[in-house]
Parts: sequence; C-alpha cells; structure tokens
Amino acid sequence: MPRPKDRDRDGLLPDVCFFLAHGRLPERAARGGGLVEAFTLKYSPNALRERDLATLWREHRQQIEAAAAPNEPWVAKALRDPQTADDEQHEQET
Repeated sequence: MPRPKDRDRDGLLPDVCFFLAHGRLPERAARGGGLVEAFTLKYSPNALRERDLATLWREHRQQIEAAAAPNEPWVAKALRDPQTADDEQHEQET
C-alpha cells in the first residue's frame, strides 16, 4: 500500500482521509494531499483493499470520523458490508 500517512503530521494525508470518510475521491486535490494514494487504495484488488481499509480505520478512526461528521464514515460501512459500500461508491461515480 502506498504511504497514506503524512510525514509531517501525525495523521492521514488529506485526500486519503477524504476518501475514507466519503468513499469517493475529492473533486480537487489538496496540495501534497495524497490523491495518488487515495486513487490506489480505491482501485486496489478487494482482498488487499479490505485489509488496508481495516488497518487505516483502526489506526486513524478519530480523524476519519471527524472528516465525515455528522455522517457515518464510508470506510465503516465498507468494512461492515463490502458489497453495499461498493454499490454506494459506484452510484457516486455516475
């Protein structure tokens, strides 16, 4: 998995956090924000992606919840029911 953490701060890169919170890539990339990392995570094979999502959720839950507030983070839905999360993600892309 690409480096999702920000080297200069204790947290996720902004675009990776956005993807985990909302289930889609941001419309505009944040400067140095990890758009490539978010893209790679979004389109990685399912088994690999599920493992990576679980790790990122476990390690950065508070940051992701804050970014998604007041809604439930997409990554929580994706881990609970991967098929529903994939369907939701495809709806957002169309």
